[in-house]
Amino acid sequence: MIYRMPGRRISLLLLSLLLSVVFAGHVAAQNTKEIPKLEPRYPSLYASGSAGAAGRSGFEALFTNPAGFSLSEEEITAFSANAWLTLPPQQLNDGIEAAFGTDAASVTQMEDAYQSSGVGYGASVMSGYVGRGLGLGLYSVGESMLYGSPLPNGIEGYFDGNIGLVAGFSVPFLLEGATFHLGGALRPQIRIHTPLDEYTGSYFSNRLAGSGESPFSMLSGADLYYGYGVAIDMGGVLDFDFFRIGLSIRDLFDTGFTFTRTDFDRFMKTTLFSEGEEIVDTVYVVSSQVDLGLYLRPLNGNGESVFDPQLYFEFAGIQRVLEEEINLPAIIRGGADLELYEFANIGIGYNQGSLTAGGGVDLLFIDIYGAAWFLLPSAAEGGRFYKGGNGISLDLAVRF
Repeated sequence: MIYRMPGRRISLLLLSLLLSVVFAGHVAAQNTKEIPKLEPRYPSLYASGSAGAAGRSGFEALFTNPAGFSLSEEEITAFSANAWLTLPPQQLNDGIEAAFGTDAASVTQMEDAYQSSGVGYGASVMSGYVGRGLGLGLYSVGESMLYGSPLPNGIEGYFDGNIGLVAGFSVPFLLEGATFHLGGALRPQIRIHTPLDEYTGSYFSNRLAGSGESPFSMLSGADLYYGYGVAIDMGGVLDFDFFRIGLSIRDLFDTGFTFTRTDFDRFMKTTLFSEGEEIVDTVYVVSSQVDLGLYLRPLNGNGESVFDPQLYFEFAGIQRVLEEEINLPAIIRGGADLELYEFANIGIGYNQGSLTAGGGVDLLFIDIYGAAWFLLPSAAEGGRFYKGGNGISLDLAVRF
């Protein structure tokens, strides 16, 4: 169902939301500590620069802009498995050796990579439904980062996890010559943090000795901090069929977590509300982010065309312009997707200092996608991918 609404009311609503997010971010930052957002790194998004405020629909709307829930037909993701690896900038070979090497003769290469900016591993699984204005998703994400020197006892690191639910809706309003989609979503979640500094030495000693020990062995016995939070997302998309303008506000008023301390084994084997655990006083927050984007589809999905290009451009985290001094390349995202014969897709892009590229195929109900990103030498140290600058991501999904 499409509703009618005066354009002036929509403009005032978006302006008030933008101002409230900026104000709330300033207030929350006074007595809290910021932690990064932790979500899947879908290659279909990363290939074209991760710009999603204006053009994404289907399952991608769950992690970009809830207004996208009413932009497309129904889509069911029965299962999606996503894995990624982050590597140091300008040290690709050393990074790969550090990530997978087991030969003691490669210690120098491995040390160079870990000391430079670290090596990261991550994975996620997700199921969801998007359609008729409704968005529902269940996901689990885990990511670890290892860095430092020398091997084996000088390596530090951590493991972060996030188990969450996305539930929201979007309503389309008919305007003169366009349709405005207004959406919102809640993301209740459990956030996990595990320092690995005390356990990396034994792991790397065994790994260099060729024992084939799993990285998950470092988690056994480690301290684990977990907390609960509910994120609020809102967004709007002004749709002119082949051209869209979108505003996405994620983690509205910041998302706070008060952590409880336990250990990894106990957390996995007992209930989440076990007695006798220490409450950590500091409140950790994922800060609000406001993205403003444009989307252009020149052929407007013409089924008779072999090629269907889609273009994206976005200012990411524009609220930071008012909070700190940043350069323009640090907030720009953009790219292009080219759909070929309605079953293959390739993309290129730019994401806040990194060049991105990737592609994939849709084989009946099986989607296979991959993407890579490379931090430019001129970009700020570390880019937006924690300590890693380069990376690859793969995703296999069963989707209808």
